[in-house]
Amino acid sequence: MPRIILPSDGRYDWLTESKGYLHDVDVELDDGSIVKINFYDPARLAQDVEAELRRGTAGLSWKRLIVVESVTLAAMQSAVDAVAPEFFD
Repeated sequence: MPRIILPSDGRYDWLTESKGYLHDVDVELDDGSIVKINFYDPARLAQDVEAELRRGTAGLSWKRLIVVESVTLAAMQSAVDAVAPEFFD
């Protein structure tokens, strides 16, 4: 099963859940490789999408984006466990 490796630089702290996002989270796959995942809660994602579109961007694209109810370790790990293996390609 994939395993989330929390940042050791302090990016994951008690404020993470209230901010509603955490970018470039390392996830170790069964084969030992590491992929980066971006996590958002629905409210923060909507805010960021709206802000980008107001800036006049042609569109948005995020690789390996997972939307969770709340940006907690439990919710992120549960989501990572539930996605199809192809998500990590």
